[in-house]
Amino acid sequence: MYRWAIGGIMALLLIGIWLYDSAQQARTEAYLQSEALKDLSTLRANLEGTVNSTLQLTQGLIAYVATHPDLERESFEAIAGELMAHTPHIRNMTLVQGERIAYVYPYEGNEAALGLNIFTHPDQKHTAKRVRESGQTVVGGPYELVQGGEAFVSRTPIYIAQGLEGAGEYWGMSSVPLDLKSVYAAAGVDPDNPRLAIRGKDALGAQGALFLGDRALFQSDRAVYMDVMLPGGSWQLALLPQDPPLWPRVARLGAGVLLLLVYGVMAWRLVQSRLRLYRLNEELSRSESSYRMIANHLSEAVFKTDRHGAIAYISPAASRLFGLERFEGVLWVTLFESGDRKQAEALFQTALAHRGVEQSATFRVRAGDRVRWIEIHARALEDEAGEGGLVGTMRDETARIQAQQALTRSRDDLVESQRIARLGSWEIDLDNRMMTLSCEHRRLMEMERTDLPMTILLEHFLKLYVHPDDADAFREAIARADASRHDYRDSFEYRLVTAKTHTLFIWATLRAKGDGSTICVGVSQDISPIKQMQSALLASESRYRGFIENLSDGVLAIQGGVICYANRAMAKMVGCAVEDLVGAPLQGYVAPEDQAMVQHYRTSRLEGGVVPDRYELRLVLCDGAIRTARINASLTRWDGQPAVIATVTDISEQKAYEKLLTLQKQQHETLLVQQSKMAVMGEMIAAIIHQFKQPLSALSLILQELGEEARARRLDTELVLHAEGQGLEQVEYMNRTADDFHNFLKPDKSSGRFSPLEAIKEVQRLLSRRLKAAHAEVRYDEQAQACTISGVRNEFKQVALNLMGNACDAIARSRARGELPATKKGEIIISVTGSTEAVEVCFEDNGGGIDPLLLERIFEPYFTTKGESEGTGVGLYMSRTIIESGFGGRIWAENGPKGARFRMTLRP
Repeated sequence: MYRWAIGGIMALLLIGIWLYDSAQQARTEAYLQSEALKDLSTLRANLEGTVNSTLQLTQGLIAYVATHPDLERESFEAIAGELMAHTPHIRNMTLVQGERIAYVYPYEGNEAALGLNIFTHPDQKHTAKRVRESGQTVVGGPYELVQGGEAFVSRTPIYIAQGLEGAGEYWGMSSVPLDLKSVYAAAGVDPDNPRLAIRGKDALGAQGALFLGDRALFQSDRAVYMDVMLPGGSWQLALLPQDPPLWPRVARLGAGVLLLLVYGVMAWRLVQSRLRLYRLNEELSRSESSYRMIANHLSEAVFKTDRHGAIAYISPAASRLFGLERFEGVLWVTLFESGDRKQAEALFQTALAHRGVEQSATFRVRAGDRVRWIEIHARALEDEAGEGGLVGTMRDETARIQAQQALTRSRDDLVESQRIARLGSWEIDLDNRMMTLSCEHRRLMEMERTDLPMTILLEHFLKLYVHPDDADAFREAIARADASRHDYRDSFEYRLVTAKTHTLFIWATLRAKGDGSTICVGVSQDISPIKQMQSALLASESRYRGFIENLSDGVLAIQGGVICYANRAMAKMVGCAVEDLVGAPLQGYVAPEDQAMVQHYRTSRLEGGVVPDRYELRLVLCDGAIRTARINASLTRWDGQPAVIATVTDISEQKAYEKLLTLQKQQHETLLVQQSKMAVMGEMIAAIIHQFKQPLSALSLILQELGEEARARRLDTELVLHAEGQGLEQVEYMNRTADDFHNFLKPDKSSGRFSPLEAIKEVQRLLSRRLKAAHAEVRYDEQAQACTISGVRNEFKQVALNLMGNACDAIARSRARGELPATKKGEIIISVTGSTEAVEVCFEDNGGGIDPLLLERIFEPYFTTKGESEGTGVGLYMSRTIIESGFGGRIWAENGPKGARFRMTLRP
């Protein structure tokens, strides 16, 4: 019995040592993971801060390129040099214009990058395409650079004409390599750390390639992970916690062996331990009661859930927050508004996945008809059964959030007030010379994106957006504020050059804070309308007098039929001095034939009648010569009395030139009409030959058959009569064909109403042989209507002949190129639709269509797509002339699904 008791005690000791060692190991591992997570959070914050702060400073260069697309290399190097002086991580700065690197700074050491097409580079082309397609900044890499070394490359698209980002014409992109070693050093990344790994090359997150450390870390159960958020994507960090030290475990096992050797002493200590445990349990009960009492009196609600999310305990303060009396068994996520429950469930799962790490969020709850905002701080813990739940606090943040919302509304109201008043604000850090512009200030500067403030180097702002003559005054005002560093105020005026190169006059008020702060603030108000008004008032008389005196046109003021003012151009026009004109009667310089008209217009205008403001007359010059002039007259007041002011333009040479142009145009039109007639005549002759070939061949066969029968002495009356009937049919067909061609070609210019559908069918009969030779058929749309139009029938038929002939040629060319199979027929689909307002006629074929670049030119004279040997280039020109002048309509071409489509709209 004694031996069994000793053995039992030893077994219990062994089990106790093992359990204690396992618990200590688990606790040590949890502590090491927590420490690793803290280190990883610091590393992530350092990386994000280093990369994003560096890229923020490049926005000034992007803004400059967007507003100055024809960038001079000297300007680029000046701005790039200034940026690189403040950003130690940037190896160089490049601009990609189109697809190739066109600018690089510094040039020395980077010559190999110039001309590189990044859209064909095996490592960088995918990132470059992402930037161009998404229109967003993407941090790519790390890459092996052409000029040597490794770097992350930030690329930002640049759009010109309409602002800095997104909606304008694509110019190219900025490409900024960030030195890999410099970024790692600034962020505290040790590339030789075997416990650290980074993946997400080209900012592809967990899907990206590994570029630092061992890939096996991302499969380790012990490693902790965290995402580094970057423009256009992210990286993923993995950190393996430190291995637990070996000596504590060796010490525990040694202690266990020692305990086994002195098990007798341990038995006694066990009894003592049980007594101490009893006392500890009593103390724990008292402690739990104390903690429960404290929790019951806290203004914050304390809660605990099981691993399924059901509430196991919640302090009485929750009743005030949720308006409920009982909570036990209620699912934790159901306490919140339905719209926030997914977020609450996500927080619960995240806390379970990262035990011991506190999770925080704010949710809405509804107590009666009132909505409250509850801030949650919770973490997952293991209970005695090993089934962890959530433990945390809930605090009513309604007052704070409502205050934040009120502050946001006030800020929005302030922004709106600034927008209405065209009042922009800015802030300058006097130490690092950085200037932050408000959204309204960016709107004043006519930038495309005005939803976020903008941070820019003060010198860049002065160089890019302040008129050069005012930049020194602006610097002096900032220098005075910097020197005082107390409650300093100043006002000054400067000219602002906007992103669209407009110049605004700005009244700026600057204030330095009185607490010795390095920040000075200011506002800029657009006073351009005031300046314009002042300038207009000061320069009005001088400007208008100088303008009128230097006009190339003459200016007259007539009062009571007498010239009371004349400018130098008017005196030069009539060939005398200004002094001779002033005081002279107007009629003395007007040709006798126009004097009555001028007198009538002047009198009627003074009496309020309706007379033309613009007319022509003949001037009599001082030497007796006659010139034609255009008059623009209007009423005014001269010395308080009604008068007529007029501008006089000598249009004698213009009239002569217009007459010459009219004559040349008539001659050109006559030549085109003759060419068109000859072309139509040629087509008709070709059509007649096609139409007559078959009946002539048939007549030849009939005659040959009669000859054979006569020579064989088999000729009888029935055979002769049959041959006579067949021959007469062919002759009748040729007569009808000749009549059709005669009717088409006769010079009939009489206008009348006719059916365009019937006229098109007549043209189809004329071209029947040509259509058959091209293996083409004419189909009429089922909706074709028998409407009528007014005009010359043969002129419309000429247009239809031209369009149907062009369709035959297009089908033949498409078949010759192999685009239209030999087994498939060509199609010409014709539709005619009409209404009370217009009649529309459409010709469509399946001949492959017209080159889109030529659609706008096919109606030009002498322009042809058939080649000089096949077309004259006047058919479509004459067709447009006939439709526009003869039928008051319009004709245009477009491409359909299978070929060209010509549409006409005609007056009914």
